[in-house]
Amino acid sequence: MSLANHNTASSPAEQSTARPAYPMEQSIAFDFGAIWSAIYRARYWICGIIAATILCGTIALMLTTPIYAASSSVQIDQAPVKIVGTEEADASAAIQDADRFLQTQIDILKSRSLAGIVAKDLHLLTSDNFLNSMGMTPDYDGLSANERRQKREEAVVDALTTHLSTNLPLDSRIVTITFESPDAELSARIANSYANNFVLNNLQRRRDTLNYARRFLASQLAEARNRLAQSEMDATRYSEKARIIGIANDEQQVGSAAQTLTGQSLQQLNSDLNTAVAHRIATARQWAAIADLPVLSIPQVNQNEAVQRLSEQLSSKRAALAAERARHLPDHPGVRQLQSEVGTLSDQLALHARNIRQGLRAPYDSALGTERELRDRLTSLKQEQLREQRAAIQLGILERQNQTNRTQYEALLARYTELTAQSGVQTNNLSLVDRARVPDRPVKPNGSLVLTLAGMIGLGCATLFTFFREHVFGRLRTPDDIERGLRLSLYGVTPDVGDQSACDALRDPGSELSEAYAAIRASLSISSVGGLPGSLAFTSATEGEGKSLSCFALASAYARLGKKVLVIDADLRKPCQHILFGMDNDVGLSAILSRTASLADIVRHDARRQIDVIPSGACPPNPAELLAADNLALLIAKLSEQYDGIFIDCPPILGFADAIELASVSEQTVLVVRSGANRVHSARQAFRRLSDIQGRIGGVILSRFDARKSGYGAQYGQNFKYG
Repeated sequence: MSLANHNTASSPAEQSTARPAYPMEQSIAFDFGAIWSAIYRARYWICGIIAATILCGTIALMLTTPIYAASSSVQIDQAPVKIVGTEEADASAAIQDADRFLQTQIDILKSRSLAGIVAKDLHLLTSDNFLNSMGMTPDYDGLSANERRQKREEAVVDALTTHLSTNLPLDSRIVTITFESPDAELSARIANSYANNFVLNNLQRRRDTLNYARRFLASQLAEARNRLAQSEMDATRYSEKARIIGIANDEQQVGSAAQTLTGQSLQQLNSDLNTAVAHRIATARQWAAIADLPVLSIPQVNQNEAVQRLSEQLSSKRAALAAERARHLPDHPGVRQLQSEVGTLSDQLALHARNIRQGLRAPYDSALGTERELRDRLTSLKQEQLREQRAAIQLGILERQNQTNRTQYEALLARYTELTAQSGVQTNNLSLVDRARVPDRPVKPNGSLVLTLAGMIGLGCATLFTFFREHVFGRLRTPDDIERGLRLSLYGVTPDVGDQSACDALRDPGSELSEAYAAIRASLSISSVGGLPGSLAFTSATEGEGKSLSCFALASAYARLGKKVLVIDADLRKPCQHILFGMDNDVGLSAILSRTASLADIVRHDARRQIDVIPSGACPPNPAELLAADNLALLIAKLSEQYDGIFIDCPPILGFADAIELASVSEQTVLVVRSGANRVHSARQAFRRLSDIQGRIGGVILSRFDARKSGYGAQYGQNFKYG
């Protein structure tokens, strides 16, 4: 054992004022050797806990009702296969909405309505047999027949939905439908019924939707037909009332001028007017060319045969008149006759010329009259056209409404025709893939899994138990526990001699116990520069930890080296040094402290061991008060001058103040800890009490240590034997 951590010796003044370091809580570290030791020490507990949990798991397996699971599978497509070519894909089956569509199908599969259909299909609602097989017993007390039936239906549906599970992988469209029950055949029947009714229910829902759509379209079609007929009648009545005779074709707009007779007449009249104006202009130009000419200078007049003939006759008459005038006097009848004929012919020629000239003006006058007549007619038609245009606005509204009704009617008729064609075709986007088979083995409980879990739980409980046993309720068992838990130097370890008497073992110098105390004596001698302290107090946290034996053994070991040592039995409550030395206890320390005896009267000498002994003497009623007196310190100081070492056997620390008084007057205190007897908390509490005094704690002796029981195997045990 390394002594590097031992406290070095100091002067008595320094020793009297030195205070040991306070042992702080240590963080839990992963020391595999310590872990194995803890497991070894708790091996029986660990095995018992694991065995108990496995036994509980086995009992649970035996008491648990076996559950059988049957599975069927259904393929879910985005949309049904098109057969007649007019089917439309469902809007919910869009590619971007595929996940929501599939989740909707799963929710339908888990719905209570489908569970009710399955219950009716398998006749599960007629009795309580299904509920009894599922381990359910409804309470019908105080319920009427109708209420009993309703409660049974709700319980059956709840049982179906609770024990149903579905699985749809992310990369597949085949959903697995699984039902679990204590009856294997019932599980298969229900799984198959779920698959069949899921497919049929989807088909029925499509059929119902199609029928509803047909009924709805039929009603809408009738309404559209009535609206179309009414709008056509309204347009006809208004056209008759407004005296609009329509001759429109399919390419002409309703209410336009080209659709009515008035409009066409207006167009024709406008064309005729343009022609008349052109004709009038032409005739006016012709008349203007001859209007200012003399009548007989007009070419058309001169070119007239009658005018030419009259002109010739007039010329001949005039020639004859000139001849007659040359032969006769103006009153001559012949002259007068010729003058009369010339005048008549001149009048006829002038009249005929005027008539021709007037005939040349007639086309102009006719064209002008025609133009005026056409203009008047055009003005009248324009007014009529304006009236018709105003009426045509309302007629256009009626015609557009009529056209809208016709378009709606034709669209509804086409859709109704498509639905009628689809009504005879059964399309479905669900198809049965596999039917459920009757399972031959249960899925619950899984024996190997249950036992494995039981073993793991047992291992976990055992681990927790070991952890709390070591760190919460742990005890100081090993040298490592002493150094880790108390942070004190370890002088040494004494073995557990079992049934053998410790005194008998100490009589044999070659025994394990004697060798152990020899090693402790060597550690104690080199723990300080001055060697053995002048006074050494031995105490422990509680009784029965070996402090008295350690005091006796170390005193004997130093005496064998020729040291003059004194053993003081200061345990005035339960003394035992007189037993170890084999002497009476009539007079001792209590007598000298109470000043009823002198020092020479109480010091005994053991000739065989060469050790002086002061027994405790009679047990006083107030040991703490006796030890607290000033004469104790004076006695120890006086005895220190006479002996090389004084070994003081003190009472336990916890519960008594005796050890505190004795440690305060000793140069060094040795804390004896029995392996496995003290919890870490108790030892630390004892250390705290000692650390509050001015004495110095030298170290710890671990007594009655069994390496094998502590989980260290032969690691420490072999140190006690050599050769």
